[in-house]
Amino acid sequence: MRVMSRVFLALLVLLALLVLFFASGCRDIGSMRRRRDVEGLLALLGQSDAKVRIKAVDALGYVGDSRAIDPLIDLLHDPDPFVREHSARNLGCDYHSSLGCDVARTAAPLIGSLADEDPFVRVEAARSLGENPRPEALEPLERAARTDPRWEVRQAAAVALARIGRPEATPVLEALLADDDDQVRVAARRGLRRLSAAGRALPEARFPGDTGDEAVTDAIDEAVAPPSQPGPGASPDAGGTRDQSGEPP
Repeated sequence: MRVMSRVFLALLVLLALLVLFFASGCRDIGSMRRRRDVEGLLALLGQSDAKVRIKAVDALGYVGDSRAIDPLIDLLHDPDPFVREHSARNLGCDYHSSLGCDVARTAAPLIGSLADEDPFVRVEAARSLGENPRPEALEPLERAARTDPRWEVRQAAAVALARIGRPEATPVLEALLADDDDQVRVAARRGLRRLSAAGRALPEARFPGDTGDEAVTDAIDEAVAPPSQPGPGASPDAGGTRDQSGEPP
């Protein structure tokens, strides 16, 4: 009995040491972010612990130094899907990160991530492409909006198409009014309202369940407004697609 107690105590001590180790690592990353220690954060991208890599990716996105662009592009092929997801998110151009504002370097890798095996990586790739678009992103986003098996990806692609604001997206958004998922239909409807505000005619057909309630459709400005630029008070942890369990929030 005494031996079992000692073993249990030893396990508790080991667990406490592990907790302190990871907590210390997170504090170090936070300190690096505040000091804008780009080189230190880049070094952490090679850590074996995926959680450390994710924290470093988010911190680099917040700092917004262009030296992080190519390393984050490389991480779009990381074996861990959470690392790929956060890398795609931080290659966008909004309050999370300004790295994706260099679209000449980020557009093609993000287009490639629209074919990632993980749906949440595809979601973040679509969002980032919509934040600072390139003409070559239009066709891949249209294909994702039409054919991706996950509603989250189709919805993200529809919002991205609305943000791009090209009239060529109108037929795709019209087709999405008949999508099987109501959230995709709402995104399509809002996107068409945005395009109509830019001079495109809005189709009269409504998706099933659309009563014309302005409380629903007037939310377009919040849903597809042009992204704001990152500022000193922006949080690198704001937003997100899922938690570490792999489920949407």
